[in-house]
Amino acid sequence: MDQRDISDMLRRHRRQKWRPWRCRCGFRHPCPPRLLAQEKQVKLDTRARMEVVMEQLRRQAGQEGS
Repeated sequence: MDQRDISDMLRRHRRQKWRPWRCRCGFRHPCPPRLLAQEKQVKLDTRARMEVVMEQLRRQAGQEGS
C-alpha cells in the first residue's frame, strides 16, 4: 500500500457531515478500513523517519572516518 492508496482510503472513510458518528461507508466512525489506513500511515511515516536518521548516521560515520 503506497501513500496515494492510504490518502484515498482516508478520504473515502471520513465522518459524515450531518451524522458525525457514522463513516461514509456506513460503519460507526472510525471504521475498520480507516483504522487500517491510519496504521499503515504511521508505519510509512516511521519508516521514512528511520531512513532519514540512518542516512544522517552514515554521513557522520563517514566524516569521522575521513
